[in-house]
Amino acid sequence: MKNLFLSLFFVASLIPLQADAIATMAGDTVILSDSSEDDTYSVGRKIINNEVIGGDLIAAGQSLDIVAPVSGDLVLAGQFLDIAGEVGDDARLAGQRIVIGAMVGDSVMAFGQDVTVKNGAKIKGDLWVWGETVILNGEVQGDVRIEASQVVLNAPIGGEAKITAVDSLQIGANGRITGNLDLVAPETIDQTKVNGEISFTAFDEFAKFENTEKDLFKKITGFIFGFAFLKYLGLIAIAAFLIWAIKNYLLNFVKTGKKNWLSNLGIGFVIFFLVPIAVFFLLVTLVGIPLAGILFLFYALALLTTSLIVGFLVGNLIIPINAKSSFSRILGSFALGLLIYMLLTLIPIFGWIAKFVFFLIAFGTLGQLKWDFVKTLKKAKKV
Repeated sequence: MKNLFLSLFFVASLIPLQADAIATMAGDTVILSDSSEDDTYSVGRKIINNEVIGGDLIAAGQSLDIVAPVSGDLVLAGQFLDIAGEVGDDARLAGQRIVIGAMVGDSVMAFGQDVTVKNGAKIKGDLWVWGETVILNGEVQGDVRIEASQVVLNAPIGGEAKITAVDSLQIGANGRITGNLDLVAPETIDQTKVNGEISFTAFDEFAKFENTEKDLFKKITGFIFGFAFLKYLGLIAIAAFLIWAIKNYLLNFVKTGKKNWLSNLGIGFVIFFLVPIAVFFLLVTLVGIPLAGILFLFYALALLTTSLIVGFLVGNLIIPINAKSSFSRILGSFALGLLIYMLLTLIPIFGWIAKFVFFLIAFGTLGQLKWDFVKTLKKAKKV
């Protein structure tokens, strides 16, 4: 489950890729020592940020130390995350041990085994934390949602709080909740620590209620993930054949999709919605039924083809490929891209929108390449 959370956060971080972003990749240690006004992407075993980053910082590795300020969003996935520099906007974090020791300008969402907000740190927005042990010594000005085994609250919360503490909830001298508290824990807390109302549910009662649906949920999710895994392996096998058979076409597809992504997004949108409408009107005319059947067949084949090759487009954002790339690099890029594309389904709303956008870009790119091919034939006077 922890690996799934890590994947989801890293996937979410890859969506706003910009053409002017600085991509820094290394196998060992990456030191971000140059100040930048652009978004920065980095992957390495150890990553240290020593200079101000004017845009977003998106990084993954074993150990990540954020020393200097980040003006935009901060998205990190790794084993050990230490945030000592200020963050201007949101922070999305996934790791084994997460320590927040500075101000965050907006909301924080974190998945981790041990999550600590240090004394002196301040979160100006909301805080969502899922973990085993959560220690909150720094102020949160917005709402708080915590789900953990052990929770220590020793700082003021400016909004409302929803806390699930399976084993224990400790309220320190500085712990205070301005709004209402929705609490699931072995026992309730002192009312004087909460300015609003307390809605308390004993964990034993809550667990019994939850367990009535857990078994069915596990069976359903197990079947879905099993089917998705088999689909994933099958698509990789198909991709391997396509790389062998039509490598140049796939590379042209990736190049065109990345270069003209905005126009291809528009083309994909138009084709996706207008073709079914055209098929409907052709069916109504009766005379156009054969043409409607042919058009629908090509439309269905285009949808299927797009589903097969969209992974190349997404994978190229992380592992770039070109004519000199080896078979294994191209296949690896596709496998990672396909994994990201499939995992997007698990992210409500944001992930669904991002997946649909990727699909439309790929769909439009495919349509553009087909149109370019037709124009080439016309120039050669073969059509």
